[in-house]
Amino acid sequence: MSHKPRCVSCGNPLQGHYCAHCGEKRIEAHDLTIRHFLVHAFEAFTHADGKIFGTLRALLFRPGQLTADYMVGRRRAFIGPLQLFLICNVIYFLTNSVVRWDSLSSSLTTNMNLAFFHSVATPLAEAHMAKHGLQLETYRETYDKSAQHYGKTLVIILVPLLTAPLAVLFRRKDRPLIHHVAFAFHFGAFFLVALMLMHSLTNLTLYLLKPIGVTLKPLQFDLASSGPLFVLFALHLHAAIGRAYDETGVLRTTKMVTLVLLLLPIVTVFRFALFLVTLWAT
Repeated sequence: MSHKPRCVSCGNPLQGHYCAHCGEKRIEAHDLTIRHFLVHAFEAFTHADGKIFGTLRALLFRPGQLTADYMVGRRRAFIGPLQLFLICNVIYFLTNSVVRWDSLSSSLTTNMNLAFFHSVATPLAEAHMAKHGLQLETYRETYDKSAQHYGKTLVIILVPLLTAPLAVLFRRKDRPLIHHVAFAFHFGAFFLVALMLMHSLTNLTLYLLKPIGVTLKPLQFDLASSGPLFVLFALHLHAAIGRAYDETGVLRTTKMVTLVLLLLPIVTVFRFALFLVTLWAT
C-alpha cells in the first residue's frame, strides 16, 4: 500500500506541487538548496520593489488613480493604502534626519510663542516644568528630540482628520467609508512625499545661497516655500478628486479649495496633539 504525501500545513492529501485545500507548496529537494533560497529572495525583493515604484509613480503622476483602482478591486499591481502611507512616513523621517527640517512637528519654543495654540500651550508647558522642577533651557532640548520621535507614530492621525471632511464633502456620492479612508491614506502619502521634496529643495537652496552671503531664518524660508507647496497640493487634489470621486466642474474645484484650506487646521490639530503627547511623555 503506497503512502500518499500529505500537506504539512493542513494534513490533506497532496496531488501535484500545491495543496488543493490551503495552497501550501510541496517541498522538494531543490527547495532546500542555497541557490533556490537566493533566487527566491531576489524574486521576492524585485517584485516588491517593482510594486513600490509603480505605486509611487501612480501616486505622483496619476493622482486619485490608486484610490479608484483600489475600490474596483485592481490591487495586485500596487501596494495597499496603509502600507504606502507607512513607507512614505519612513522615507519622510529618514530624509528629515539628514536635512534636519520638519514641517509637521514643531519645537517647544515655536509651540509656546508662534503656534496658533500658543496661548494654551504656554501655561501648560510652564505648569509641567514647574511640577517636575525643570528649567526651560534644559527641558527644551529634551522636548524637541522627543517630539520628533513621537511624531513618527502620531502622524497617522492625519488620516482620520482628513477622512472626516471627505465623508462630509462627498456624502452625496454615496461612497462607503473605506473609500474616504483609502483616499485619505493616498493623499497623506503624497502629502509626506511633497513635504520631503520641499525640505530637500529648501536645504539645497539655503546651501547654495550661503556662499554669497544670503541667509534666511528657517521660519522665513518655510513661509516663503509654503505658497508653492499649497499650489502643489491644490493641483494634486483637483486631479485626484476627479479620478477617485468622478467629480467635475465647479463642484470639483470648490471641494478642492475646501480641502486645501482645511490642511492648515488639520496640521495644527496634529501639532497640538503631538504637543500634548510629548508634554505628557517627558
